[in-house]
Amino acid sequence: MGRKVKPVSYLRLPEIHAVAEAAKSLRYGERNHLLVRLLFQTGLRISEALSLTPSDLVQVDGVYAARVKGKGRKERWVHIPPALYSELRDYILFHSIQPHQKIFKVHRTNAWRMLQKAARQAGLFKRVFPHILRHSHAIEVLRQTRNPRVVQLHLGHSSATTTMRYLITLEQEEALRAMREVRFE
Repeated sequence: MGRKVKPVSYLRLPEIHAVAEAAKSLRYGERNHLLVRLLFQTGLRISEALSLTPSDLVQVDGVYAARVKGKGRKERWVHIPPALYSELRDYILFHSIQPHQKIFKVHRTNAWRMLQKAARQAGLFKRVFPHILRHSHAIEVLRQTRNPRVVQLHLGHSSATTTMRYLITLEQEEALRAMREVRFE
């Protein structure tokens, strides 16, 4: 018998926007805001985001992307929305970050603390951590595309079972919404 696939915790869009805005008001606000948005809009793991250098940012056939080394040192391309790509480029230029220097000069522990602080400041009292932004990204991509394979490839999952956790989360929510319409009287 296989392992039971459990739903994941995630943040809804208004919660993510609130956390990103709150991150602006913290020390290193511009960096924090950009990092929160990068984690959510790309689905990168915190270690992948903190390893990014300007030379990792590319344009492939008119699509902005980052070349990322994920788990097991597997390389993959991750889409970056154009507006975010432009902000990253501006940040790199403004801070004179060299091609092989890290864009975000912050330790993963401090990034985790910043995210918790921003979440509290945004009025969220649930557990917020960098990986929840990856979950939130996957849920939003699935919600819009309905294509688990896209999520699997984009996030670099070697197993479809990992991706299925996001689909099960959405299906359970949809079942609950549908049940609101059922009348027993």
